[in-house]
Amino acid sequence: MATAALTFLLTIGAVACTTQADDAPAHTVATRDDPEFTGTFQHEFATVDDVRMHYVTGGSGPPVVLLHGWPQTWYGWWPIMPELAEHHTVYAVDLPGLGDSTGAPTGYDKATLARYVHTLIAEQLVPHQPGFAPSRRPARTLAAPAESPSTSSTRASGRHTDSTHLTPLLDGQTLTDAAPGVRDARVIGHDLGAAVAFQYAARFPADTARLGYLDLPLPGPAMDAPTYRSLSWHIAFHSQRRVPEAIVGDDVREYLTLFYPQVSFGGTAFGGTSERSPFTDAEIDEYARTYHRPRVLSGGFELYRALDKDVRDTEAAKPVRVPTLLMTAQGQLDPVRATVAPRMTNIVRAVDVPKAGHWLVEENPEFVTEELLRFLDP
Repeated sequence: MATAALTFLLTIGAVACTTQADDAPAHTVATRDDPEFTGTFQHEFATVDDVRMHYVTGGSGPPVVLLHGWPQTWYGWWPIMPELAEHHTVYAVDLPGLGDSTGAPTGYDKATLARYVHTLIAEQLVPHQPGFAPSRRPARTLAAPAESPSTSSTRASGRHTDSTHLTPLLDGQTLTDAAPGVRDARVIGHDLGAAVAFQYAARFPADTARLGYLDLPLPGPAMDAPTYRSLSWHIAFHSQRRVPEAIVGDDVREYLTLFYPQVSFGGTAFGGTSERSPFTDAEIDEYARTYHRPRVLSGGFELYRALDKDVRDTEAAKPVRVPTLLMTAQGQLDPVRATVAPRMTNIVRAVDVPKAGHWLVEENPEFVTEELLRFLDP
């Protein structure tokens, strides 16, 4: 009888543990069992103009903001985040409407997305101080581009976090009293996230310390929208209204699985025949988890449908003068630089990544990490 009772209790315990794991929030699935993540990083959410933005943060030191492209999320930076976090406070952001950021932004043009990211980074976050819990401020509406010093005087006070921590800073001071906003961000973007990073630096230069621009021809005066759409079948396809949603439908994972190798090193986009993907099945599962949601799938395609406005916004933007790092796929440095040079006047380092196609981080993480650290810590 005692043996039967013990067996029953063990069974109940096992079921409870399984249920608890299955009930874990979806955004933690890829990271909850990774000690490298749980020891340093955490998932956070903040609301900006009715968009609940998801980001992952960890580390200590000067702030680095990482912006993903399509079809990825913050997770596209994961291979290099632990090493970056040894020297920096890292914020890997899911762009509005993508990944685990929920709600619809007012537009998917890169200038609008940059304003959402800027409101999160420069208005809500309290700068990390070694030994103290990170914090952020309450929901905010979008900030206008910083045109005058008076803008900063209008910021609201207060603070809210999903896991509230009030930790003393100085005698009698709390994080609530700390100066709001991260105002010296090193903003790094890949793919269409690079265009968001450019707009961030162009519109908010006083809040941008450095710009990292990874593997994207810049829509703008050097390349108009029709020319841009002619670069690749997928750009033209994704730019169509409703068509990609109807075709991709419920086959999101298969579509991503077929797409990733095409723009990898030696893939068909670069004139090769390789069908090798740099992504593991687990990584594809994580991206498919978010992009299978109809609103996120459409949001990803809207990034491409905004190309005409992106061109106009780039033409209207002031040249970016902050120190800039340009990295591209192997063999693509000159054509990409030709599109960005008219709008980035202080490119201090330009390099293509050996043995890497479009997926620079996945295909050569050691090289990318070394270049970023050298650039971020001159």
